[in-house]
Amino acid sequence: NLSREEQQEARERRMAEVEVIESAYSPDEVWTKNTFVCYSEGDVGLEYSPDLCQMIRLLDLPLSILPEICDETSSVKLELTLTMPNDYPVSESNDAALSTEVSLVSAPSNPQFVRKAALNAIPKLKKICQKEAISTVGSESVMSVLNCAENWIHSEWGELLQELSAGTSTRQSYLDDIMETKQDLKAKTIIGRRIIYSHHIIANSKRKALSELASQYKLGGYTKIGWP
Repeated sequence: NLSREEQQEARERRMAEVEVIESAYSPDEVWTKNTFVCYSEGDVGLEYSPDLCQMIRLLDLPLSILPEICDETSSVKLELTLTMPNDYPVSESNDAALSTEVSLVSAPSNPQFVRKAALNAIPKLKKICQKEAISTVGSESVMSVLNCAENWIHSEWGELLQELSAGTSTRQSYLDDIMETKQDLKAKTIIGRRIIYSHHIIANSKRKALSELASQYKLGGYTKIGWP
């Protein structure tokens, strides 16, 4: 447990860090959530002060790398939430590291693989951000974690999107081939009436000859056995 002086130091460092982060981003990109905690006991009782415990970063994952498939102006939106423990950033215990959470805000419904890519990105992004938070425990880590998230988007998101896009393209190509084959068969199949005439269809040899002739012309039907 931190002493009262260390708690005060941690609080002041958190507030200073938040001011730096808020100056680097617009309010639409980063915002904070406040709670109220007791930090001292004065002559008139307990005094409370706002304690900045969470910072939320809105991340845009672009789709412009696949202009032939996706709308270049659209993107996947994720929220990265960084929770500051009470002993952050003074303590060097792993319990004092920033806690990271990632959630999906929005994703285009078409093509379908984009939403799947976004959902697959969430645990990957959370893992890399939490690893960065632990590696920088004992110091101000918010900017480091945010940079880590943005670097992952630039280096890994495109590959993940293209991988799922390729799988979808392969499946779609397969379905297109099936549809084309069905259309070809439909175009080559004609329902009509054709007659092959012959005297005295009795002998097995003549029956076989008529069957072979029908196959040659790609005809199907029935043979009337007997005399004319």
